[in-house]
Amino acid sequence: MYSLRQLSVLPAALVLLTSCASGVRLSPEQIRARAHYDRAQDLVADERWEQAIETLDSALALDSTHAGAYALRGAVKHRTEYPVSESLADLDRSLQIRGSYDTFLSRALVRQAAGMLDSALADCDEAILYAEAKGFDSNLVRAQRAEGKNVVIDLGPELNAQYAAMRQRALALRERILSDMGRQ
Repeated sequence: MYSLRQLSVLPAALVLLTSCASGVRLSPEQIRARAHYDRAQDLVADERWEQAIETLDSALALDSTHAGAYALRGAVKHRTEYPVSESLADLDRSLQIRGSYDTFLSRALVRQAAGMLDSALADCDEAILYAEAKGFDSNLVRAQRAEGKNVVIDLGPELNAQYAAMRQRALALRERILSDMGRQ
């Protein structure tokens, strides 16, 4: 039988083992920040919004470069009564650290809800580009297209299907935004 104290260090221990196996060296603060982030994801799944925000605040106090924590906090703030500016600030900060499909799509949703439709549309286009790049640098796809080349990235059937589904979700949101704008 394990005590609650012993169980509370398991997420941090798993992060440490994962980082060692991948060759990435994390500081003790980064390891604890990732454990807080994992806990916040559980709180979000349970719709415990305020506790999730507090836990993400703790994660960011430990590691101010944790893009995922900023992105999740921005998305959670959007679901609650926080001002749009706070949600967008977190999503913007996340994208400054590391662009991602999920963060562009989250920011598009926030901007759509705030009536910032042109910006929301631009975020959808970035999410689509990230999905088409299939986890690779979207600037590569952008550069190849500028040269008139069609980039085909094949990661195998399962991953290709996941990225295709991501692209479809972004395209569906794009269509809703265009509808909100009164054009298609």
